[in-house]
Amino acid sequence: MKFLTIVLYTGFFMASLTLIHCKNDHQGGQNSNTNIESAETNTNSKVNNSGVIHSDDIQRILPEAQSKGKEHNDHAWAMVTADMWHYDFAIMPDTTPKKNVFEGDWIDFKDDYTYLKGHYQDTTEAGYYIFDFDNDKRLEIIPLSGGESASSWRLLTNGEVTIMIGTAKYNSKGWQIKLVRAHTKPSAPKG
Repeated sequence: MKFLTIVLYTGFFMASLTLIHCKNDHQGGQNSNTNIESAETNTNSKVNNSGVIHSDDIQRILPEAQSKGKEHNDHAWAMVTADMWHYDFAIMPDTTPKKNVFEGDWIDFKDDYTYLKGHYQDTTEAGYYIFDFDNDKRLEIIPLSGGESASSWRLLTNGEVTIMIGTAKYNSKGWQIKLVRAHTKPSAPKG
C-alpha cells in the first residue's frame, strides 16, 4: 500500500510539473471561456506598488465578491473552507522545479464564497470562487483585485492535503498544486 501511495504521488508531481510549464507557455494566449470573469479580474484592482491589498480595499471588495459567488454556488464545501491552505508544492508543465515556487503563498476560502490569497503575512489577492461539488469537484478562482487571471481546477483531497489539477478553462491545464491545511499564515524565513 505504501508503494502504491509513493507511485501515485510521484506520478502526480511529474504530471503537475508538465502542467505548470504549459501554463507558462500559454499565458499570453486568449481563451474563449474568459467571458465575464476576465473582465472582472482587473476592473476593481486596488493593489499598491508592493503588491499588498490594504484592509480597507479588502472590506470594499469582499461584499461584491460574496454577491458574485452566491450567484454561482449552491453550497460551500466545509472541507475546503475550514482553515486556510498553504501552497506546499507545484508541478509546472514541462518544468521540474527544484524548490517550491510558491513558497510562503496561502489561500483562504471563506464560507461566503469569497477568498483571500497572499504571501506570508500580506494579502495580495481577493475575489470569489465557484465550487461545483457535483461536477468532479471543480473549483474556479475569480480574482477581483490583485489577481492575474481566473483559474479552473479539479480537486482531490483527503482533508489535510488538497491537490489542485488545472483544467483547460482559463489556461490552467498542465498545472498541479499541492495545498496543505494550516491554521495561520506562513511565517517568513528568518535571516
